This record gives sequence, structure tokens and C-alpha cells, in this order.
Amino acid sequence: MAIATLRSRRDINLVILASAWSTLVPMVYKSDPALRSPSRGLALLQQGLNDLIDQLHANGRQIVIIGDVAQWSEDPIPCALAKYSTVLMRPCRQPERSLHAYFEARIRPLNDAFRAIADKHKDVSIILPAATMCRDDGCMTTLGNQFLYRDVGHIRRNLPMPTREAFAGMLGIDDIAKPHARRDFGSIPDTQ
Repeated sequence: MAIATLRSRRDINLVILASAWSTLVPMVYKSDPALRSPSRGLALLQQGLNDLIDQLHANGRQIVIIGDVAQWSEDPIPCALAKYSTVLMRPCRQPERSLHAYFEARIRPLNDAFRAIADKHKDVSIILPAATMCRDDGCMTTLGNQFLYRDVGHIRRNLPMPTREAFAGMLGIDDIAKPHARRDFGSIPDTQ
């Protein structure tokens, strides 16, 4: 139904595709669920997105794929509270390396697939939060003095406006409808 609507409504000029892609990939299969694997799932997802984008093409329509944020292996909130709040709590060791390990194993291959899709379709742009947040030495968990995460895989909704604006700018959200907008993944803005 949604595809039929988009095909018939040429006035819709922006389509955003977002999902918890990295959790979806290992579950995707074509006909036999016993043949599921991350590599097959990634290939099928890439093929399916290319097919979907072919169906959604329209003059002046921009399609944006938003990738995943880095994911924690366990809930980061108890450690974040101990580290960043004024409440006296026993210190705990925050498993920040789990973010980078997840990025390397599950999100980097996805981001490569999204880049290939964007290279193939001139009307597709991509925003890759984890690629912006993660470097060789780890992944960003704060911006300014604000802890970013709400749980293992979601960014907080109650971030102060300057932090939200800085994060959105860092990800390239302001340029969302510009085809193949090149973003500087190397700089993290100061919000103070």
C-alpha cells in the first residue's frame, strides 16, 4: 500500500528509509529460514533496497537512507548515571568498547552496502550515524557534557536544544535532501 501511494503521488518529494538495520540483517532470508546468515541477509537487504528504490523513482524525489547508531552490548544507563549525575553511586565500568566492536562487526558492512546503493542511484542520499560517531579508537558517547544514549540503541530525545542541533549538524540532517551531500565525518562540534 505504501509503495502504491508513493508511486501514484509524484508530489511527495522526500522519502526516508530508516530501520534497526543491523538487527534486521541476520533475520532476512529468501525462501528457507535455515539458510539465514548475516552475509546472505546483507546481500538480500541490499538487493531489496535497490529494487524498492527502483520502484520509488520520481522526478525531483529524494530518497534518504538513515543507518544505525552504534549499539551497546548492555544497558549503558546505570553506568552513565554513576558517571554523569550528582547522585552518589558506586562507580562502574562502562563497556564503551562494545560500541566499537558492534560497529566493526555489524554496522560497517551495512554502511558499505548503503554507500554502494547511493553510488548506484543519483537520487539517494545516506546518513550514517555510527560512521560519524565511531573512529578507530572507539565510539562517541557524549556530545559536549551530555550523555547521548537512552538505552542500548537509541539516542535520547530529551537532549538540550544546543546538543540536538550540534548532533543533527554533525550527522548532516540539515542537508538531508541534498543528493550525495558530502559530510565531514572527522569533526565533532563543540556545544559549549
